[in-house]
Amino acid sequence: MIRAEQKLLTSESNLNAVIENTDAFIYSLDREFRFITYNAKLEKTMQELYGITISPGYNVFDFIGEFNPTEFSEWQRIYVKALNGEIVQFEKRVPQRQFSQLYQFLYSSYLRKRYRYRPVLLRQ
Repeated sequence: MIRAEQKLLTSESNLNAVIENTDAFIYSLDREFRFITYNAKLEKTMQELYGITISPGYNVFDFIGEFNPTEFSEWQRIYVKALNGEIVQFEKRVPQRQFSQLYQFLYSSYLRKRYRYRPVLLRQ
């Protein structure tokens, strides 16, 4: 039992290192579009650019609805596709304060058999 726990801790530590040591924004959502987890880069950027403090359970559409309501249906379509197993990849220019920045988006999902959700993974 102790060996299995150690393997799990090592695996979690390695995954966390990969997620936190990247220039990408990485996060996962449940089927109700609520954050499950996210990396520090996304959390910091949301706070700096938009004054939003995200936390597990925060609905991504609360943000989109407040800052860009005209794109609500577009993002809903993208997330639904990814949650249904499609890979969604595109480039988009995103306005940020006094400038805009071109991002590459890649959304995909993975199914965890023990859970009833398919989180979305975003790499920018």
